[in-house]
Amino acid sequence: MKGRILYAMFYLTKGIKGLGYMDILKMEVLKLLESDISAYRISKDTGVSESVIKKLRNQNQQLEDTKFETVSKLYSYAMKNQSKISDNELKDIKLPKAVLTFIEEIASRIGSINQKGAVKNVYVFDKYHMDDNGNSENKNSFIEINETISLPLQYNYHDEIPYQVHITKEIDSKRNIDTIKGMALLFKKDELINDLKIHIKNGSKVKMKSSDNKIPLMWNNNSNKGIFVNDIFNNSETYNFEASYFDFTFNKQIDTGNFPITLIKNEQSRLLLGYGMSNNNSEITMVVGKDKNNNPITIDLENLPHLLVGGSIGSGTYTAMNYIITSLMWNGDIQRLQMAFIDLMGSAFYKYEKSPFNMASVINKKEDVEKFIDGLNIELHQRQRKLDSVNIKDINSYNQMIENSIKRNGNLETKETYMKRTIVFINGFMALEYKHIEKQLKDLLQKGRVCGIHIVLVNGNLTKDNHDISESLRNNIPHRLVYKVHEESISMMMINQNGAEKLSGKGKGLLTINRNFETKDIELVQTPFISEEEIEDIITYMNKNMVIEGDD
Repeated sequence: MKGRILYAMFYLTKGIKGLGYMDILKMEVLKLLESDISAYRISKDTGVSESVIKKLRNQNQQLEDTKFETVSKLYSYAMKNQSKISDNELKDIKLPKAVLTFIEEIASRIGSINQKGAVKNVYVFDKYHMDDNGNSENKNSFIEINETISLPLQYNYHDEIPYQVHITKEIDSKRNIDTIKGMALLFKKDELINDLKIHIKNGSKVKMKSSDNKIPLMWNNNSNKGIFVNDIFNNSETYNFEASYFDFTFNKQIDTGNFPITLIKNEQSRLLLGYGMSNNNSEITMVVGKDKNNNPITIDLENLPHLLVGGSIGSGTYTAMNYIITSLMWNGDIQRLQMAFIDLMGSAFYKYEKSPFNMASVINKKEDVEKFIDGLNIELHQRQRKLDSVNIKDINSYNQMIENSIKRNGNLETKETYMKRTIVFINGFMALEYKHIEKQLKDLLQKGRVCGIHIVLVNGNLTKDNHDISESLRNNIPHRLVYKVHEESISMMMINQNGAEKLSGKGKGLLTINRNFETKDIELVQTPFISEEEIEDIITYMNKNMVIEGDD
């Protein structure tokens, strides 16, 4: 409310005619500060301190007293997120008819291409960057499409003109692509319309124009035709503004993991795993499912180190766990990753007992749980002392030091080994009823990230009488994944709001990030299926073929 009053006073004092560039910049930042976008999200996306954002919102700090660099970052973020900030303001803004017709025609032609499978050529290539001596310093790999579509002339629908769709995307390596299936062009029509409305709202000129300044009536095959935007704030002109709203998608057959990905029989499950892992930046990235656009959804424990998963019986909770654990086994480095399984509810994790990543037998007794958690805390403190002794801040830096030593001296000369990341899966909240275990577990949740110890709490049998987990533990687990439940109170416990009780089941879930007691970034997830037989085949293959440290 303070932000809204401040924005209103600022606007009324200046008046629209009295607004200069700096005034408009500040006005947009004030709109951002009064929006529903959380301080955590703004901070994470901009790099501006969360405390600074909160001070600005509470008027404990004024924009005039804030560094220009900070205000500039917030302004840029506000402009990129105008759709979240001012959806209602954009509803009444109309695009020029010629522009809207042009957009609709492109969307229609792209749809026709996808229906007919008319993308004929796809190019995969490397680009080398050379130094002053003519030697390559590094390279980047790309995938490219050049497609010509026909669009009707605006003033003569009997004639058509060629329009070039050119899309280039960087990929990790061209060797990651074996075959290409399901190639489809994408045109982000709604995003384009929204962004054009934002430009109009901010005073920019939007119209149809070619690079040789010919109007649509005079277009010919040599004209660079498209939407023209004259951005008055950035003092820039953009021809073919729509060009950056093209994209494409395809299913990559990737087989660079610890087992042949073809051991997963279901094609969608297989491709989702391969595609989800193709651009991961961490050895502890987990694929949890796909979004409404069939894009993979991943969780990186590197960024948010722990996970809480729950749902009612038959909701898909344990199917999700199977897929998550399988993705870790496919992607993980056996020298740097190990897992442990605690199961006081049944037999959900026994299938993983023979996994080469498993560090111990499945733990199913209360006294054994206490011993294991105590031992894990001892390991935590030992790791902390080891990091301190070499003046290194975290497990990543430590393992990089070991890797550098191996490169210099070889394995035999390097006495220290990698510090393994440890992911502990705990099935059933009943283990947490014991105060000693809860206290030890809280220490692991608070301190585990730096030393590479991660906790995944699971309960696939959440009921009205069996769903409680202490607030002190929940607040230390930012990632939450909840499937169908039968009570609103359970949904509130899991994700701090209602919604999970309305899910249809069958592997549909809600993924959220929680920080500072607030729920952020709710996303609908569809978890794919993987069978017990497939998991057994995968573990059998890994035990036969993986080289495990210490083996002869």
